[in-house]
Amino acid sequence: MTLGTKVAELDTIVFVTPSEEWKTILDLRRGAFLIEMRSDSVLKELLNAKAPFERANLEPQIILLRVPKEAEKTAGIIPQRYGAIETSFARGVNEGEEKDTLLIVTDKKLVDHVSIKDIKGSFLIKKNFIEVYRTLRTDLPILLFKLLPEGCQEITIRIYDNEKRYDENIERVLLVLEDLDLGYVVSEGWDWDYPRPFMRIRIYKIKLITWEDPLRIKFLLKGLEYKGYQRFADIDVFVEGKKIPWIEVSKEYQSKFELTKAA
Repeated sequence: MTLGTKVAELDTIVFVTPSEEWKTILDLRRGAFLIEMRSDSVLKELLNAKAPFERANLEPQIILLRVPKEAEKTAGIIPQRYGAIETSFARGVNEGEEKDTLLIVTDKKLVDHVSIKDIKGSFLIKKNFIEVYRTLRTDLPILLFKLLPEGCQEITIRIYDNEKRYDENIERVLLVLEDLDLGYVVSEGWDWDYPRPFMRIRIYKIKLITWEDPLRIKFLLKGLEYKGYQRFADIDVFVEGKKIPWIEVSKEYQSKFELTKAA
């Protein structure tokens, strides 16, 4: 395996270590293999195949955290907040144990290939993967607002479909948010909207923490509202409780159809 190989979630990297060394040492010259299985499945296959190895050690599990800007500033926050030890990727693998977590920070989009040179910080946390992962999910808004106090905000996306094709429309919106890396979804669920007095309609609401201009998000999501000349869904974007009107992102276009085609 080379460092340019693309590793997916839950894949396992196996390092070969001489039998006289008690602990696994990250040295690519000795051999390293990328296996598209969870580590427990890898061990099962090795044992069942009676592979010629004397001992197996588990290294810390790795979490890759994307911070869009000012990623280097995490060195002043993560150690204090999580009791982490700032380290390098290689040293973190070598020194970490199976009950530890190695938190890797990058500013590159996670939908792209992330290489060693894209790492902006490595932190060894003496806690298990599940505990760190759950804490990060809860703390993510706090971390972003600390790192990007002026460049990060929460917006609300509301989806309404008169034909009740919510499964498809929710999936389309979430796919665009993820693939274009527009922010972090911090909550989602059903709610009610009141477009007119005594009229109540059911909507699906997504709260997004984003570093993008809300007008760009409004423009991009406008492209999901129409399929040709057929209205597919209503997708509204709110900032601080105020809806962004479509006219604000349509100044270069003659109609909604031109706007949605461009988006």
